[in-house]
Amino acid sequence: MKHLTLMLLLAAGMSAAPIITLDQPNIGALPGSTASWTFRMQADPTLYTSVTTSFLLFETEPGLGIYTDEIGLQGGPSGRLAPAAADWLGTVGFYLIDPAAIPGDRNDATLRLTYDLFNADPATCTGCYVGSGESDFTVSVNTLRPEVPVEGVPEPSTYALCSLALSLGWYLRKRS
Repeated sequence: MKHLTLMLLLAAGMSAAPIITLDQPNIGALPGSTASWTFRMQADPTLYTSVTTSFLLFETEPGLGIYTDEIGLQGGPSGRLAPAAADWLGTVGFYLIDPAAIPGDRNDATLRLTYDLFNADPATCTGCYVGSGESDFTVSVNTLRPEVPVEGVPEPSTYALCSLALSLGWYLRKRS
């Protein structure tokens, strides 16, 4: 009976998961700069949620840059997301594009976000772990081209108008 109760508790925890969405799956940055993904998380109303880690899987161009898990290092969104807390919005990690990357290069991957669920505040209880889960997102990083300022090149009519003005000025000066 004890095992059945534990199994039901774990099954209930797995079905009561937070809703996690990715705001912008495709990001871009210049070579040598950093880009990041932004997530929104709506916690389950009955459980405490803690994001444990994020990482990239199945990269098509792993040499394009380095992904750094930021939210996992901090232990979840602002520590723990309580059932009564407002939805969380924030950056989960950063992608540093190699300074030698060629503009137009692209890295497609799966970004996996893992989390733990608790039925009480894990900072004050023991044995309140309910389960864990993960969310996968298809993402991409694009290397952008630096914007080069375009020098203004006069149109041919501008040269003609300038020549006419100089000629008229020379004629009027010679006449006087």
